[in-house]
Amino acid sequence: MSRTRALRSDLRLEVRSLWQRFLDGYEPQRPALYRYCRQLTGNPWDAEDLTQDTLLRAFGALGTLFQDVPKPRAWLFRIASNLWIDRARRSALRPPAGFALQSTDPRDVREAAGELFAQLSPQERAALVLKESFDLTLDEIAEVLNTTVGAVKAALHRGRARLGETAMSDGRKPAREVLDAFCAAFNARDLDGMTALLLEHASVRISGVVTELGDEAPRHPRTGSFAGTLTPITIDERGGVGAEFLSG
Repeated sequence: MSRTRALRSDLRLEVRSLWQRFLDGYEPQRPALYRYCRQLTGNPWDAEDLTQDTLLRAFGALGTLFQDVPKPRAWLFRIASNLWIDRARRSALRPPAGFALQSTDPRDVREAAGELFAQLSPQERAALVLKESFDLTLDEIAEVLNTTVGAVKAALHRGRARLGETAMSDGRKPAREVLDAFCAAFNARDLDGMTALLLEHASVRISGVVTELGDEAPRHPRTGSFAGTLTPITIDERGGVGAEFLSG
């Protein structure tokens, strides 16, 4: 029993010594690894956990390798990517959509951008981080993600397209304060107040009839959609037409 206890103690001390040597050897890679994990997870707490788990996984994997690691950073990034993608798939978490980058506060902009980025799939997110933040080549990204260059190109294309579509669709939504002011002006039959809320490049479309461009067209006394809505009309059996705000 004492011999077994002594063996365990010696093994523990040896493993601790090896772990410390491993940390010392890979310390130069830790800042880049943490930054990568931070951008994947979106918060510092999960990033620290992912960084530590990546180092532990790498330490355990060293004993199974029969050659030196030629690219330590890429190797750590691959382990972190696999760990994070597995966790993301298991949790299947997707933050709700429907936010807009309307605040000028840098903290709000960063938060909204983080929410937008979090809507990407795990592969798209990892590919974009490796390309945009670390400037890796397509071949290097494929090596990190253990996939093909074609798959990397597809992930980058989908990710960029999704970011662009979401930003455009959300950015076109008027702020709630503008909508409230417009409704108040409409209820008060205040044509000047309604048109004052439009930008010079505003677009309003009467479905199937006309698209009005600029802030003056909707207020025209004979043809303007805003001016027409202030005059009560009776809808007959033919129905009516609907107005659709496009932008501005």
